[in-house]
Amino acid sequence: MRIYQLTSLACGLTLAFGVASSAMAENTATIYQNGFGNDSSIEQYDNQNAAATVTTYGSFNDNVVIQQDTQSTTANILTSWGNNNDNYINQENVQNSSADVFQSADFSKVVIEQGGTTALVGGGCGWFGCWPGYPVTVDGTNQVAAVNQLSGWGHDAYIGQTGHNVSSTITQSGHRNKAVSVQRGTGGDPDSSIITQSGSHNFASVDQYGKDLTSTVSQTGGYNVANVMQRHSGQTATVTQVGYFNKANVIQH
Repeated sequence: MRIYQLTSLACGLTLAFGVASSAMAENTATIYQNGFGNDSSIEQYDNQNAAATVTTYGSFNDNVVIQQDTQSTTANILTSWGNNNDNYINQENVQNSSADVFQSADFSKVVIEQGGTTALVGGGCGWFGCWPGYPVTVDGTNQVAAVNQLSGWGHDAYIGQTGHNVSSTITQSGHRNKAVSVQRGTGGDPDSSIITQSGSHNFASVDQYGKDLTSTVSQTGGYNVANVMQRHSGQTATVTQVGYFNKANVIQH
């Protein structure tokens, strides 16, 4: 699965369902679908205490939650049964945000992206002509992301976070699952990543950059692979593998 596929899906659903926004209001959105081949989209912008909940039963369902420029935001997606369900959560320029996805199915995909936003500042024109602006990134803070894929097999989970005090947790059971956690810590607050996998032929990857980094990978079963990359300062990595024909690689700079 590629991230741009679900991002393109989000854009398509935006055109299909339209965009609703309310300036700095408390918004709550709930979607329930039971069946096959359903699409859902929730978009919340410029508000506080925004809450989005999506519950689906069935197969071949696509769910998208987009929350931007918000504070104290929560997003929850529950896909209780079925196959080939795709879930995408994007929280951009957020503070005190949480994103949770629970899946009980086969061949399902999850992408969670949390972080800041980039804008051009400093540009303008004067007596001697014009000059370009320069990009400035405003980071998200206090971000929590969790993915639970507790039955089935062939799952993909990706969590990407940029900002201060970010944490991610991915839990998978079964075989031939993939878990990827990418964190870019931009402040002095600690960042943590936890991946737990049980079964065989699973793959776990953690890529962290920043300060006070902590990574924990636990795998039980056979033919599992764990890769951890940590860069900058204050790094702690723990990889525990129980089983047979497993591989682990930790790189710290």
